[in-house]
Amino acid sequence: MLLINRKLIELAKPSAKWIFAMVFVKLALLFTVMYIFGITGKVQGLLYTQELTPQLLFNAIIVMSLIALVRFIGNLIDGELAYKCSADLRIDLRHKIYKKMLELGIGYSESMGTTNAVTASVDGIEALETYFSKYLPALIYCFIAPFVLFFRMTGSAPEAAWVLLVASLIVLPINQLFRKVVRLLKGEYWSKFNNLNTYYYDSLEGLNTFVLYDSDEKRREDLSKKCWDFRNVTMRVLRLNFNSVIISEMIIYISSAIAIVFISQNFVAGGFGFGRAIFLLLLADTFFAPVRDLMSTGHSAMNGVAAAENVFGLLKLKSDRENLAQVDVDGTSQKSGFVLNQVGFQYGQDRQILKNISMKVERGKVTAIVGQSGCGKSTIANLLMRFYDANSGTVYLDGQDIKTQDPQQIHKKVCIVPQNTYIFTGTILDNLKMAKTDATVEEMMKALDMVNLSSFVKQQPEGLDTNIGERGGKLSGGQKQKLGIARAILMDADIYIFDEATSNVDVESEDDIWECIGKLARNNTLVVISHRLSTIRKADCIYVMDKGEIKESGSHNSLMKKRGLYSYMVTEQESLEGLFEGGELCVS
Repeated sequence: MLLINRKLIELAKPSAKWIFAMVFVKLALLFTVMYIFGITGKVQGLLYTQELTPQLLFNAIIVMSLIALVRFIGNLIDGELAYKCSADLRIDLRHKIYKKMLELGIGYSESMGTTNAVTASVDGIEALETYFSKYLPALIYCFIAPFVLFFRMTGSAPEAAWVLLVASLIVLPINQLFRKVVRLLKGEYWSKFNNLNTYYYDSLEGLNTFVLYDSDEKRREDLSKKCWDFRNVTMRVLRLNFNSVIISEMIIYISSAIAIVFISQNFVAGGFGFGRAIFLLLLADTFFAPVRDLMSTGHSAMNGVAAAENVFGLLKLKSDRENLAQVDVDGTSQKSGFVLNQVGFQYGQDRQILKNISMKVERGKVTAIVGQSGCGKSTIANLLMRFYDANSGTVYLDGQDIKTQDPQQIHKKVCIVPQNTYIFTGTILDNLKMAKTDATVEEMMKALDMVNLSSFVKQQPEGLDTNIGERGGKLSGGQKQKLGIARAILMDADIYIFDEATSNVDVESEDDIWECIGKLARNNTLVVISHRLSTIRKADCIYVMDKGEIKESGSHNSLMKKRGLYSYMVTEQESLEGLFEGGELCVS
């Protein structure tokens, strides 16, 4: 019934010391409260019997002032402990999520979507913070404090002590009955929250497109409807919470009134003096403070429990990449490049992408992969980078099954340049040093020079420290792609994979990029995936793909002589575009 989840308790381990420290501080503050009440009762008793002297009053004020100072410091410590608890939690959870996303590679976006991943790692963890830093300490404290107060009262007013104890033990389960219903709504709450987040993010990203097609008003209406749906489920949750508070408070006030009657009867009967009566009345009011504290954090805690489902959903995702023992092929570890042997790959159960792919990417040579869109070229690039693992067959790197190798070690040797290189917000220097943190200015300028971008940088007043805006928004498409390639060059990888690296750039930038690729081909192993067949003519080996299979392979001349699929593709492209001469890949 309580908001206790075994998985959440496991997550609480890094913050356990702070949680128990907060409980200890709360109990210490409770004892100071009882001490203050005791002094107050004595002062009231002495005043009632006319035995209170100025000296006794002064001493009482001094002691109570010191206790008030202790309570003030205690509250500060409690707040600091809550901060430490939430900080440790956020760091630990975000580290786990980041590690999981690295493990999943590019597969995380297909497993749960980028927006959902962001929601889980940002909003989800923020919601969990209250559960750990406030709810759990309040829950533990709530099970201890009533018994402490009960034993403090039972000697003087046993009837009142029993009434308050029983009521405090009843309020919590009744409150949790409502929580159980609210918890069901919280699943819908977070579902609609994720949906709204995704839709809003999409709306911002595609704003220009909506304006272009005059559909921005329709999008606004749809977004407004989703906002109202989210608002409605939020109000339903709040209504249930409000009702639970009303019933709980009603039980608290009724039991407090009964306890006051018992205390008053004992006082009238001469069971104790006026000071003790005041002390007991003040304790009766304090009896339900822990329960109220728990109730006040319950709503936020349920947000955390519901949000945890998203966090757990991300953490339990399994990567397709397996961890196998290190095994050499034929007992050799010579650097032979990539070998794909009868490789098959599919997304899900019904999206077969690759079928029995066998190919070689030899060291020191240029290997080209061509074919129509959707034939599986980019999927091969992802397998070589070990972003995914093959469902069947084997991919070898330097004579060793790629599944037995750490992806991070593979990425030190193999670098990919995709169609749209991601440029980070910041400066040119920030983006370049991402590949090599200790890169010198000379090395960076040399890399920029290889893609014909150094002159642009020199023209900028701030040079390498030029701010390029969010996602490189101040650069043109061609400049962003060239900056991405310069970053890859700085990495000094053994093997470079260019996956349609010039498909989204202008003609001038395309020429610069192909010239750079030609220079890299002199000293590096290259895998080139290109829609421009004229640019890969001088590749050492060309693999022609169609519908997830390799149909032909060989050099340009040998493939042209076969008059097969490759020859048809070249002839068709030449008839549409004319023979392209300026951007041919030159390997010398």
